[in-house]
Amino acid sequence: MTKNPMFQPLQLKNGTILKNRFVKPAMSEIMGDKEYRPTEAIVKLYKH
Repeated sequence: MTKNPMFQPLQLKNGTILKNRFVKPAMSEIMGDKEYRPTEAIVKLYKH
């Protein structure tokens, strides 16, 4: 039985090893302030 590759570690070209293939790419969350700094809302989003 072959293991599902979605749940296997993946090493990126820069050497970073991802625990699995479920990642969230960098993108705009539209939660910054007027100076484009992260707000408490974005901190909470990435903490959980």
